[in-house]
Amino acid sequence: MNNSKTLADVITLIISYLNQILVLLMAFAVVTFVWYIINYFIKADTDKKEAANYAMYAVIGFFVMLSVWGLVNILSNTFGLGNSSAANTINENVNNLFPR
Repeated sequence: MNNSKTLADVITLIISYLNQILVLLMAFAVVTFVWYIINYFIKADTDKKEAANYAMYAVIGFFVMLSVWGLVNILSNTFGLGNSSAANTINENVNNLFPR
């Protein structure tokens, strides 16, 4: 068997790892944001300014992560490196939701 990988295969693998890392970071940012919003509104003994700052940093983190995610997707779509079988499966599922 020939196990040689092309540059496109390696870049596709890196992009898939970046997508997985960004999903985990986004989940962490959401949990952090919710935690500090709860601290800001519910807990009376916490410093509201500190909780507001952390919530603001979480929103900035959302923006940065979504921007990186968008850039990765732009690059993968521009160079045709995305997983076309996954995209076809998603398109088929969406088309099955709205039969003609």
